[in-house]
Amino acid sequence: MGVKDNYIYEECMKELDATFGERKDERKNMRAKITEFFTALWITLRDDMKKEVQTYKEEREQQKRIKRGKS
Repeated sequence: MGVKDNYIYEECMKELDATFGERKDERKNMRAKITEFFTALWITLRDDMKKEVQTYKEEREQQKRIKRGKS
C-alpha cells in the first residue's frame, strides 16, 4: 500500500467508526436498559412472592388457631 492508499484506508475506517460506532453504543445502552428492566422486574416479583408467602403463612396460622379454638 502506498501513502495515498493508507490515507484512503484511514479515512474509510474513520467513517465506518463514525457510522457503526454509534450503533455499538446504542446496542450497549439498549442492553443496559433491558438488563435494568429485567432486574427491576425480578426484584418486584421476588418481593411480591415473599409477601404472598408471608400472607399464606399468616392465614394458615389463623386457620390453625380457629381449629384449636373449636376443638
